Amino acid sequence: MNSTLTSSTGLKTRHFGTIIEELTGCLRIHAACGSRLGGVSLEFTGELTDEGYSVTECLGGSMGLSEEELGLRYQVCGCVFSWDDGAETKC
Repeated sequence: MNSTLTSSTGLKTRHFGTIIEELTGCLRIHAACGSRLGGVSLEFTGELTDEGYSVTECLGGSMGLSEEELGLRYQVCGCVFSWDDGAETKC
């Protein structure tokens, strides 16, 4: 799974919805083959800035993050989910 893209501002990012689609597709393939996924590594943080922003590396998600907002608290595209995005995956 690697659907990284470069934003118009030059930051490396991914769409949260695409990550979920890839994960869901992977689980469907395993179910169809009678196998199971051995694990998924998701990185997320609960840290907030004084303005209330969590990490801003994935577009969309619970914050509805746009390309213009990526720089608010961009660290490095791993991609790290905000706490809300991590909870939204419900894996």
